[in-house]
Amino acid sequence: MIPPRTASEPPPTRYGGKPDLAGLLARLEEAEETLRAIRQGEVDAVVVNGPEGPRTYTLVTADHSYRTLVEQMREGALTLSREGVILYSNGRLAPLLGLDRDAVIGHPLAELVAPDDRELIDTLIRRGYGEEGGGEIRFLRTVGDPVPVQISLSPLETGVFRGLCAIVTDLTEQKVREQAAAEERLTDAILEYAGTAILLCDGRGHILRANRRALELCGEDTCGRDFDDAFRAGAFQALTAASAAPGPRDLGHTRPDGSPGFVLAGARPLVEAAGAHPGGRWVITLSDITERKAAEAERARLLEAEREARSQAEAANLAKARFLAVISHELRTPLNAVMGYADLLLEGVGGQLARAQEEHVTRVKSSAWHLLGLIEEILTYSRVEAGRHSVRIQPVDLRSIVGDAAELVETQTREKGLDLQVVTTPAPAYVESDPGKLRQILLNLLANAVKFTDHGRIALQLERAEPGYRVHVRDSGQGIPTRDQQRIFEPFTQLDQSTTRVSGGTGLGLAIARSFAELLGCTIQIESRPGEGSTFTVAIPLAPPQPE
Repeated sequence: MIPPRTASEPPPTRYGGKPDLAGLLARLEEAEETLRAIRQGEVDAVVVNGPEGPRTYTLVTADHSYRTLVEQMREGALTLSREGVILYSNGRLAPLLGLDRDAVIGHPLAELVAPDDRELIDTLIRRGYGEEGGGEIRFLRTVGDPVPVQISLSPLETGVFRGLCAIVTDLTEQKVREQAAAEERLTDAILEYAGTAILLCDGRGHILRANRRALELCGEDTCGRDFDDAFRAGAFQALTAASAAPGPRDLGHTRPDGSPGFVLAGARPLVEAAGAHPGGRWVITLSDITERKAAEAERARLLEAEREARSQAEAANLAKARFLAVISHELRTPLNAVMGYADLLLEGVGGQLARAQEEHVTRVKSSAWHLLGLIEEILTYSRVEAGRHSVRIQPVDLRSIVGDAAELVETQTREKGLDLQVVTTPAPAYVESDPGKLRQILLNLLANAVKFTDHGRIALQLERAEPGYRVHVRDSGQGIPTRDQQRIFEPFTQLDQSTTRVSGGTGLGLAIARSFAELLGCTIQIESRPGEGSTFTVAIPLAPPQPE
C-alpha cells in the first residue's frame, strides 16, 4: 500500500528552494500511476469523487473507521477461534455479562452460556464454518438472572486466519415487551370472557370501556355513556364514596329489552402513576341479580302465604281442640250421672232388681265406662294439641311403672284369655322423667296390643340399653302391614274403616303415646308382620332433653 502524501509535505526544490520542474514531473507521473493502480484494484485504497475532485482513502483510514463502527455497535461483536474461544470482543458484551472486557477475551464462549443452551451453542460453532446460523440462548451473569440474547454466527476467513464472527443482540427489553404484551392480552381475554360485568370509568363517571358481559347487561351503547345515565342519578358518586366500606350495593337499571333489572355493584379505584389521569379511574363490577330478586320476592310471597295458611290451620286446630274439650266435658257430665244411677240400681236403692234387670244395668254401666274412656282420650289429645300438657320431671323407678301398667290391663287380658308376661331388670331402673306420662305411654301400647290380639300372649319387658332403658310390648296378634306402620300413629286412624269392624276406639291411643314420648325425649319403634304379631319398643333416656 502506498501511503498518500500529506498536505504539509513540501514539493521538491533545487538550488536555493526553487522548484525542480523535472522532480515535479516525476512526482506527477508517480501519482498518476498510483491513482491508476488504485482504480484497477492493484493497491489497498479507494478513490472517491467529490466536489473538490477525487480523494484517495487507504486501508489505514478504512480500518480505523471499521473499528470505530464495531465498537459503537449496539450489538456485541465477537471473533471466535475454531474451538469457540473469544479472540476479540467489542465493548458491548462484557457489561452484558457483568465482567471486565479483559476477562471475556480468551474465554470459551460455551462457558458463558446457560447450561441448558450449551448444546445449541456447540452445534452452532460446529456448523459455523460451513454456513451461517443462529438461535436464541441465555448468557450467564455474575449477578442476576441469565440474559436472553439472539446470536448469529458466520465463517470468518483471511489468508492466515480461519474462525467465526458472532453478533450478539440483547433481547431483555424485547422479552419484557413481549411479556407485557402477553399479560395485557391475557388480561383482556379474562376481562372479555369474565362472567361478571366490568366497567372502566373516569373520575367523572364517564364509561371508557366495558367487557362483553357488561355490554350484554347494559346494552351495546354502554361505552361513551355516563354511569348515572345507565343506572340512576347519583349512582356513580354513591358507589365511589362507599368504595372503602365492605360489601357491594344494589342498583336498579333498565335492561336492554326495556324490562327493569337489578345489579350488585362494587367500585374500586384503579392504581396508576400519579397524574396519569386527572381525577383517577375506577373499576366497577356488576353482577346481575334480577332473577335472584324475583326469586326472593316469590319466596317472600310464598312465606307469607304459608304463614297465613299456618295461622288459619292453627286457628282451626285450636277451634277443634276447644270443640272437643267442650263436647267431652258436656258428655262426661251426663255419663257420670248414668253411671251413678246404674250404681244406685245395682245397690238396690230403688228396689231389688231381677237377675235379667241386673245384667242389663251392668251392661249399661260397662258401656258408660267405655264411653267415658273414649271421652278421656279425646280430652287428653285436645290438651296435647293445645300445648297445655305440663311435664313434671322427677326420679322414677321404671320397674314400678311397668308393674302399674300391667296391673291396669290385667283384667282385660284375663277376659280375653290372653297370657300376660312381665319381665323387668333385677336392679332398680331409675330415670329422670314424668311418671304419669310414662305410665300412659305403656298403658296405651298395652291396650292396643290387647285390642288386636284374640289369642296367645302379651309380653312386657324392661331391659338396660345404653344410654338408657328400653321397654318392649310384644303381642301375637294380627300384625300390621309395613305400609301402615307409621300411619297408625296419626290421630283418628283406624286401619279397618268398615262399619262392621270388631275393634272400636277413637284411634287416638298411639297418637297420644307418641306425643308424650316426644315430650319426654323418648322414641317409639315398631316391628311387625301380618299374621306374626307386633313389637313396640320405647327407648327411654336417663333424663329428658332440656327445653329450648
